[in-house]
Amino acid sequence: MGAKVGLWRALATALADTLYEMSGFLVVRVAAVAAVGDTTLIVESTDRWPATGTIAVAGETYTYSGSTNGSFTGLSPSLATAVPEGAPAMCWSKDQTSMDLLRRAFLVEYADGVDLDTLGRNYGLFRTRGLDDDTYRAVLKVWIYLDAGTIYAIEKILDALRGAGTYTIYEKLPGDDHKVYIEIDPIPSSTYQGKSYLIGAESQPRVTLRTVDLDEDPTLVYGIYTVLDIPRTGTNYVMEPVNGTLLGSWFTTVGPDLTATDEGQPVSFTTLDDHWKVRSYLDPHTVKLGLDQRSDGTLNGGLPDVITVDQDVFADWMVGHDVVIVSSVNGGAYEIAEVVTPWRVRLLGAAFVSETDVVWELVPDYTSTGTSAQLPRATWSGNTVTTPVDLPANVLVDYTTIPSAQAQVDQFADGTDDYPFYLFDETAIVQAVLDLITVAGVTPVVETS
Repeated sequence: MGAKVGLWRALATALADTLYEMSGFLVVRVAAVAAVGDTTLIVESTDRWPATGTIAVAGETYTYSGSTNGSFTGLSPSLATAVPEGAPAMCWSKDQTSMDLLRRAFLVEYADGVDLDTLGRNYGLFRTRGLDDDTYRAVLKVWIYLDAGTIYAIEKILDALRGAGTYTIYEKLPGDDHKVYIEIDPIPSSTYQGKSYLIGAESQPRVTLRTVDLDEDPTLVYGIYTVLDIPRTGTNYVMEPVNGTLLGSWFTTVGPDLTATDEGQPVSFTTLDDHWKVRSYLDPHTVKLGLDQRSDGTLNGGLPDVITVDQDVFADWMVGHDVVIVSSVNGGAYEIAEVVTPWRVRLLGAAFVSETDVVWELVPDYTSTGTSAQLPRATWSGNTVTTPVDLPANVLVDYTTIPSAQAQVDQFADGTDDYPFYLFDETAIVQAVLDLITVAGVTPVVETS
């Protein structure tokens, strides 16, 4: 509950609220004497007053550039007359009252959001997807009274959408008699989030047997090949051979030593063509293998020994390994008997009842098998890359300097730190608007330089 006040003060407050809602007038009392030349006015409260605005006090009008809970600051000009304590000060705001907000909703300069959409539709001009309020407002200002079908109209729209001097309009005559070409400048940006870059191989000589210096500092080095290996079919010197034995889901090595940093890394078994991931590190010679847990399994009681998933994750080499289902109803480990399709496998001993969104994972189940594998072991500091094996004299290095558009295994991977990018046509908005203002039979062709 609010504090209790006297009858007259309650009436005055009610009247003030009504005046504010309908006309935008606010009145407050000065709380301390102000002298000539002061630029700050102490008042009882600035509640509901605009952060900046105009104030009238002692017969003069001033603007203020800031406010606190109990003062207006930055008065301009400074006070021309002294202001006694208790004197009234008044402001008027034409952008906060109910009546003014309603009025502004019908004005291009002030309407926003759905009000701006409604205003545009009243003229038959619909907002193109991707236009923010400021750009759409600028377009409407020229669009509403535009001489459609003229070069002048195209120029005015492009000025609003892209800015003057950022485009070129031309025709290809004779030949393309009914086409107008618009070449727009790309919009520069200093951020790489949401973008993708084509990375080419960098040719470098080795510095030492196991180091190579790059032109830039890498954030990820994913391939080093001999300079003649253009198709990347030979040795990747980022990888280090590791020999050992597979048993169940464990890989026991005889050298070189494994480290805790290998956890989460992919493992490619060269003699088996099997591909796993280090799920957990036990000691310098032992790691547990597997693949990430997923939640896209579907079980159907009509096919009681089959699991179907949303992605093409199954391959023929997985036959004999286990699908572990984490479920209170169908839980258990089941051996893969057949890969029916990349999305479906048949499992031994399964008798499933129907269930969706099943949590499952693929776990290796090897009998004792001697094999060799490869793990990514290259490291880098600054622009120097150190490889786990000796390099040829000249190499091609595939690397990136920014975490741009990192490829994910599937939709279950967390891409937050990998800066996923989105396909977007930079010309789409311009093309859509120009299509609306050109006459029938004329085609605007928008390109980027």
